[in-house]
Amino acid sequence: MTGQPIIIGGSGPDTGQVFNAPEQREGLQAAVDSINSAGGINGRPLQLEYCDGKFDPNAEISCARKLAAKKIVAAIDPFFAADASDTAYKILDDAGIPQITRGTPVGRLTSTKSYLLSSGAPGWFYGEVASLVNDGARKIAILISPSPSAQFASQVMARALDSIGVRHTTVVFDPKTDPTGATAAAKATADGVQGVTLSLTNAAIPVVVSAMRHGGYTGEIASCSCSFTPETIQALGANAEGIKVVSQIAFSTDTKNPGVGQYLSDLKKFGAGAPPKETGLFAWSAVKLFAAVVKPLDKIDAASVTKALNTMTAPVDIGAVAPWQIAGKKPPVPEWPRVVNTSVQIGIVRNGAIQPNGEGFINPFDELRKVAVTKAGG
Repeated sequence: MTGQPIIIGGSGPDTGQVFNAPEQREGLQAAVDSINSAGGINGRPLQLEYCDGKFDPNAEISCARKLAAKKIVAAIDPFFAADASDTAYKILDDAGIPQITRGTPVGRLTSTKSYLLSSGAPGWFYGEVASLVNDGARKIAILISPSPSAQFASQVMARALDSIGVRHTTVVFDPKTDPTGATAAAKATADGVQGVTLSLTNAAIPVVVSAMRHGGYTGEIASCSCSFTPETIQALGANAEGIKVVSQIAFSTDTKNPGVGQYLSDLKKFGAGAPPKETGLFAWSAVKLFAAVVKPLDKIDAASVTKALNTMTAPVDIGAVAPWQIAGKKPPVPEWPRVVNTSVQIGIVRNGAIQPNGEGFINPFDELRKVAVTKAGG
């Protein structure tokens, strides 16, 4: 490889006492190493500048400043998970740095520098609703933690259910006042509820789901993959069986998916030992998308990358996410203008692992519109 390196930035909770996800950094680096092993991008090496946010708001803000100072051409999966204020992302915005993001927090749904790899947080929550409604649930409980992000999730799911006239109730689980989850479980499954959506922490899910099952609830349960991790499944044991899980991307267990297969191969060849997880696959996919978008460019800087992302008319298909493009696409919900790639995948927990349900990528916004038309007799 010759020429100046193309420098991209990444950040996430590589370490952190409360939460860490080293698989995210490994996913980024595995994709970079894979691209470079194949000759780089038009003969130029790809270089990752990574900053450990440590799942600490101050550290994440510091990382954003460091990446902006590095004059990176793009931020790839900047995973500022602790800074709910959006401050870290806004630093990148102000520096004119385009970001391929997860679509959280809420500010990423409107920022013109945010390019969602998939459907963002709204896709998760519309997907939870669609997975239950498509199986016939007509009264649904929204079970959440007492946090701003969970409150946003409940508002999105309520909006989705209201749009198709499905009855719903919201129940808040607070472990401080309900340590066994019995009270929240009883409220969530009362009065003929046929499905329960979850927006709970990883630690809360085993408590509440176990309480629901112990109380005799046998109906459907759906969660986003953001909180339904392998550790959560292990903690749930047999109570995890049959739970629906919604992901913005393909599941790392979907070895028939060509993108997943390449991710697993790259991780085995270039990784440092982190297990394959959705977080790592997402990061890997974001790098692969970036590489595909900038390949036709003669000049690669933040401005040219931004223009290329905005004018991409031919869908980019990297396998692990649905074919991606921005130009000519409209958001299904106008107040979230960055949500234009609207696909999710739905999986089901079987034998202690999330398995794809076989439907491939679906558009949960369209799925609910179909339900609304059917209910109206159209």
